Amino acid sequence: MRLSRSYPSNFVERRRRAFSLIELMVSISLTGLIVLVLYKIFDQTQRALRTSVKQVNVQELGAPALELISAELQTALSFAPFDPDGTNVEVRTFEFLPPFVQVVKTNNTTVAVRTNVIQTVWFLRRDKQVWIPTMYRFSGTTNEANMPLLHVGTLARFSTNFHATAINQENRLLPNFYVTNSAGQPLRAAHDWPRTGQASLAERVVHFKVTPLDADGRPYTTPAPTNYAAVETSGYTYYSVDSPTFASNVVVRSSFRNNAGQGGTTKVDDVWFIGRAMPAALEVELGVLEEPIYDQYRLLASDAAATGNAQALTRANAFLSERPEAVHVFRKRIPIASGQRDERLVSK
Repeated sequence: MRLSRSYPSNFVERRRRAFSLIELMVSISLTGLIVLVLYKIFDQTQRALRTSVKQVNVQELGAPALELISAELQTALSFAPFDPDGTNVEVRTFEFLPPFVQVVKTNNTTVAVRTNVIQTVWFLRRDKQVWIPTMYRFSGTTNEANMPLLHVGTLARFSTNFHATAINQENRLLPNFYVTNSAGQPLRAAHDWPRTGQASLAERVVHFKVTPLDADGRPYTTPAPTNYAAVETSGYTYYSVDSPTFASNVVVRSSFRNNAGQGGTTKVDDVWFIGRAMPAALEVELGVLEEPIYDQYRLLASDAAATGNAQALTRANAFLSERPEAVHVFRKRIPIASGQRDERLVSK
């Protein structure tokens, strides 16, 4: 006897359906897009971090050096009370290193050039009864007189001192730095730069330029673009700038020097301030090379530095000339208190 009875169920089991091909493609595309966006964000963050590290590295090198130069140049004084024909400030282009041209590509069709120049500035300061001759100059890693220098080196600072009561004009001040303006020309034919007592101020320097300016911000250059009458005083390249303030006590020597690497010439100006003449300001430019590019440049030029291999030096210079973005230029206009004061007194 059957005690139970079965009834047919109305429940119908649904048919299970998998993802379609379109859905799979959409999900994979979205996943790939998310990964790509995350990668781009990471790449931008990494690039910003590297750029920040480079900028900090360059800032820590260039900014303190320029601040020290500025602090000392502001206190430059005239030596006229003790030597009416002595040099107070001298700006001279480095003899052993030609101007170095870097190619700047502004767009696909326009190419500009930036010229790196190495100069030396020499000036006098005073602390009570002690005179302090100071010089900032480029220091290379090789023998400058016998073989080409690398275009990246060290900015060095030289300083000495002597008491004001023990002055011997030509010899006590500094050997071969005494200048006369009787004929508008320096007495010596070449510098005898001091090699001892130098202190390294900044490494990886590729550009150091000093431009003397008058009280109106005009440079002492020839041919004079500043309403000054630049009169040639010799058959060579020496000029006496007929300044309305200091007459012929500012001597300018202009010359054209062959560029390194890219050919052509660059006009450079050497300036002497003699007697009571002082510039109202000095505009200083300091170009510092990024450390990774500097390391590659030194690696390429290591053979040239060791053996004087001209081909190795050419390859290294070609590498550097194509990377102008790796040079960071610090620029500052430094007022010279004594120069501005003297110009105001004479103008009254």
